[in-house]
Amino acid sequence: MANEISLEALCQEVVASAEAQVDREISERLRNAFNALGQHPDRRQAVTILADAIPQIGSPVGCGILAVWLGAGVENGIDPDDAIPRLIEALRCWMGKIPDDLSEPVSAELSSGLEFLGRGIVAHISRSPTRWAQYRHDEQLIQELQRVEGVSAGANWVYELLSRTSGSLIAIDVAERRAFRVEYKNLSNCFHLFTLLQIELAPRLTYAPRISRELVEVATGPAMHDVSDAAWWHYGNGTSSEANILASIWGELSPSTIPMIDLQQIMLLWPPLLESRQWDGNFFRPFLMAAPPSLRIVEELPATEVDQWWQTLELPARLPEGVAKARPSPTEELKRPWWKFW
Repeated sequence: MANEISLEALCQEVVASAEAQVDREISERLRNAFNALGQHPDRRQAVTILADAIPQIGSPVGCGILAVWLGAGVENGIDPDDAIPRLIEALRCWMGKIPDDLSEPVSAELSSGLEFLGRGIVAHISRSPTRWAQYRHDEQLIQELQRVEGVSAGANWVYELLSRTSGSLIAIDVAERRAFRVEYKNLSNCFHLFTLLQIELAPRLTYAPRISRELVEVATGPAMHDVSDAAWWHYGNGTSSEANILASIWGELSPSTIPMIDLQQIMLLWPPLLESRQWDGNFFRPFLMAAPPSLRIVEELPATEVDQWWQTLELPARLPEGVAKARPSPTEELKRPWWKFW
């Protein structure tokens, strides 16, 4: 019986089995070791033991499979915080095995191991705001993830997760003199923010262009349609009281770069300037189930608050007659490498 064997012995067998793992498919030995551990009454205490062992496991596939197993535990309520530093230590180690010359092939074992390890890390960090913030600002880790993201799906997922940010802003439709309080979650670039905002504002605006079902599916979920989108407005920040290219919100950058005015991010929706910026669906990818992108309109601000913002930002009382309020959606399809976001 599994509960007649010590927890330490069961963990040692899991580690030894992971060490011996070679193929992408989990071995019968490792599967049996996990099953035996799963029957032990104190199995939750094994998390610390196995997490501590992960950096020492010499098989990248075995290391990755163990990370996925730990991630499954986190998805079922186990505290992720203690295991994350060990998982990141292992990730640094295995990324270091990828040569600087990225044209050199990466072994199937290392590629699979990093893929599994990335999955496990995403499951952990997405449930730990403290660790998420910690590693988002780890410049050495970010640089290494950027170096190898093009040849490692797992590294790309971790990099994408750490690049994502959440927050709130006030979106002000200058032509209509309306303002909306917005909350966004898990976005890595402002193009994604623009699309989600346009999707949510469309039902509230009489002049909004039509939005395709395929665009909504790609921007909010795992669908893989070939789509593109374009800015309905000139997106400006609150540092300029007039539509100004130099005060633009740049789509390639993180939403965290939108400036604060009175402790609040401000997005000004100006009538279009010149040609509308366009982007494709690759700016919405990869979709991470553990950290899905979202945006919601919390409320439309009452007229008194709108007037206060108009005064604070020194916005014009009226725009010239005949100015188009929004630009129609694009029809052409754009192409970009799947793994790169700028």
